[in-house]
Amino acid sequence: MSVSGVVLSLVYMGLPVCSCTVLLLLYEAGRPLLDQMMMSLLFMQGYMSVLKLVENYVNIDIVKAFHSVLLQQTQPLDANGQATLTNVFSQCYVDMLLREVTVSGNICFSPWRKSFVSRHALAFKAEEFTDIAELKALAELLGPYGVGHLSYRMLQQISSQMQEIKRLVLANKEALHTLRSSIDKPDVSADLIRRLKQPEDVISRLTTIGCILSFRQLLMDALHSVLQKRIPFLLGTIEDFKEHCPNGRDTMVVDEMATAAGIECDVDPVLCRALSQHCSHPQEDAVTWSLMLVLVGVTLSTLAYDPQCTYRYMLEAHENNAHCIASAVNSLAGALFTLCHLTHVQIADKLKEFLAIASSSVLKLGMETGDKEKDPKCREAVYILLDLIVQDSPFLTDDLLERCFPYALLRGAYSVVYKRRPASKKKKGVSEETQY
Repeated sequence: MSVSGVVLSLVYMGLPVCSCTVLLLLYEAGRPLLDQMMMSLLFMQGYMSVLKLVENYVNIDIVKAFHSVLLQQTQPLDANGQATLTNVFSQCYVDMLLREVTVSGNICFSPWRKSFVSRHALAFKAEEFTDIAELKALAELLGPYGVGHLSYRMLQQISSQMQEIKRLVLANKEALHTLRSSIDKPDVSADLIRRLKQPEDVISRLTTIGCILSFRQLLMDALHSVLQKRIPFLLGTIEDFKEHCPNGRDTMVVDEMATAAGIECDVDPVLCRALSQHCSHPQEDAVTWSLMLVLVGVTLSTLAYDPQCTYRYMLEAHENNAHCIASAVNSLAGALFTLCHLTHVQIADKLKEFLAIASSSVLKLGMETGDKEKDPKCREAVYILLDLIVQDSPFLTDDLLERCFPYALLRGAYSVVYKRRPASKKKKGVSEETQY
């Protein structure tokens, strides 16, 4: 077959081209991971450059072929029903990265580094796949459609976690109702807290949700950065439209358009759509999710007894990813109460109640200093977590926190964790922080 015949078959036969595109970037047999996104993007660009050279010798519209093939790669399946890059990369990040983060506990999300970081010497280096440069390359490979599909896959995981959280809240419904009105009665509230069923499971699931939302926000930031470079005028129009759109029934539509471009919104419309099945009865579900905040507020202090809740100032993170609870609480509260038809002011009132309950629960940690075995060693880390919840919230402010929680305690907590030095390793002569 002539050169033109080969190229024509590659360009106009969808199956060979799409399959070739995927196979070029897939891992080799026996390798557990995909190549880094930057390497994949450079390989794809080199492959496209070679095909452009062919256009000089053959009368073929290579650009049209690129548009056809690469657009198909932004969808879960191509025109022939074959797996695309979007499908493969989504499965890699959801099934491999998030499982390592939420199940094994060996990976920590660092807001300061803006990536996930492996805590120990692992074969899988999370920072090599989740830093901003790699995620920008991923956004260029998948495009807004592909990033949207990956985001949807992650939000499905959140929906399944919320189903279990709702079950636990309903199992503790009576105790939480009484606790909600008795939080200022220490003896009564302590007895009710002891009667709660599986409260630690709710904290664990919220941590998982927070990790997923943190990675999704990193991905949205990367997409926004790529679009700012590729289509700055169109992106500026979307940002201006969102900023000046009056509040009303069309707000959610505008926010959904902005979210698709990687612009952050107070209430995530895509998360609202993913959680809509959990708010089929608005009035009843509003009470249920209010009780969820009560449950989280009274059990937040239990993290002080977890030795893995240590706050690492070099990462600006808790070792067990407890800092991700801040993102989970604020995002879920905004989405769930919006689905229950509550206004912005009413959502703020719900979170103010949560802040008061959580502050009351956390302040009790300062009185538990008698028994060394039961001493909350990570008390300062929980104080910092309470501050992170307020800092991350579009509904709460610092002055509200100061009304419920003394600023002197918060300042002292930051002072303690920043002055604390990890124990040096005698054999290697390096500090514990160098594990990250």
